[in-house]
Amino acid sequence: MDLDNFKEINDRHGYNTGDMVMRQWGQLLRQTFRQNAVVARWESDEFVVALSSMIKADGIQRLTQLLATLHHRQFVAPDQTQFRITFSAGIAQYPDDGTDLHSLYQAASEALHQSKVAGCACIFSAEGSRVSV
Repeated sequence: MDLDNFKEINDRHGYNTGDMVMRQWGQLLRQTFRQNAVVARWESDEFVVALSSMIKADGIQRLTQLLATLHHRQFVAPDQTQFRITFSAGIAQYPDDGTDLHSLYQAASEALHQSKVAGCACIFSAEGSRVSV
């Protein structure tokens, strides 16, 4: 998963606000994926969620619910400006989309790229289909 337009948050509201968004985003991810999951910040504004004992359809459902939750959540900058965030995601499942960590990451990363090209705030599956807006 990747926060959409995160650089703009830092540029417009400052790095302290960006850090606050990251902390709240991380908490929301941990709440959403409580059981059988590892949630990790991968790169700048990219996160990886590894789920066990869950099929792809269930993962897509949770991500779709997370998009809806973010649609209603407002963040507040120090100057009291309110703003919202969205994310884009790519999802892959073992063994259909890869049989090791590297191949699964590559498949999910390519799907994430497709969601960014499609305009953000959506989820793509590794087989190339858009699964959520």
